[in-house]
Amino acid sequence: MAKLTLKCSADGMHEVYDGDNKVGEIEHDHLRQYAATHLGGGADSDQDNLSAQLAANFAREVGAEGRSHEEIRGLVALALHPPKAEVTLLCETIGPDGRLNTHRLDALDDSGGISRAAWRRAKDAEQRVLSAFQRGQITPAMMATGAPMRLALSDTAAFKALVEDRPAILKPNSIVGIGGSGSETGESPRQLFSRLVEDKKQQLLQTDSRLSELEAHRKAGALVAKENPNLLKNYRSDAKSA
Repeated sequence: MAKLTLKCSADGMHEVYDGDNKVGEIEHDHLRQYAATHLGGGADSDQDNLSAQLAANFAREVGAEGRSHEEIRGLVALALHPPKAEVTLLCETIGPDGRLNTHRLDALDDSGGISRAAWRRAKDAEQRVLSAFQRGQITPAMMATGAPMRLALSDTAAFKALVEDRPAILKPNSIVGIGGSGSETGESPRQLFSRLVEDKKQQLLQTDSRLSELEAHRKAGALVAKENPNLLKNYRSDAKSA
């Protein structure tokens, strides 16, 4: 049987060719009705077939052949909006004081945004940073940038080499500034005293879970005052002038 070909022409007609010879014309509506009756298709069916073929070709191109449309859509969405790495999420919980924001960290843990192991690594990193701070290996100004915490969270070996294995920058328990004034950090004596008390309180809470917030704060204030008499003096003067 000879194979005929169709070519679109003007006015909704299709020209019929036998090779290079035109043998007639068919109206578009008649051709469409014929296709719907004898080929089980029509415009909608043709469109569905084309869509299915395109989807199959796409799945083959991206290595997802045989997967459902829903699975493929999920893979595409994942590629367009990849999830953040755990270390990125952890670094985003660092507060303006350069420490982990406990509420943000716990919220990530509760929502499943990070694994429990990541939560433990974050707490360990925080403890290492606080210990280095107490040893004078991190200054208050450095701490406030959040850089030490980000390094401890992302690269423990680098934190050890760059911070923990190096000599102290400050004498432990000393205050940056002239006579405990806090001038080098841009803090008033009250601000500096309060920050040191908060740091000390968190250390006490981590080492003794039985302590209440109030009791830990009271003990922290007494320890900071004892360790930094000049700061305490300036703190009192600053408080009186306020």
